[in-house]
Amino acid sequence: MINVHRWFYANKEAAVAFVSKELELPADQVRRGWEYYIEHKIWPNDASINLEGMNVATQIYWEASQSKGPVPNGNKYVDSSYLRDAKAELGVR
Repeated sequence: MINVHRWFYANKEAAVAFVSKELELPADQVRRGWEYYIEHKIWPNDASINLEGMNVATQIYWEASQSKGPVPNGNKYVDSSYLRDAKAELGVR
């Protein structure tokens, strides 16, 4: 996933062409989506988990499922060791 994210960031037109073909969407729409996602860093270029986003998702799930007690921290559900090991294997930070 690390290499996929890096490729996606580094190869705009190839990424647009791929997504356009796979999802059967007009390239101009995909290009606008690519630009928005890159500008707002929706997909981290190192494939890391956005912990703030994970906390929001956990809170939404907690409220929707009418769970009792305090909302758990999203970090509880993230094991970063896999990403750390993959980065070490690839020789990237």
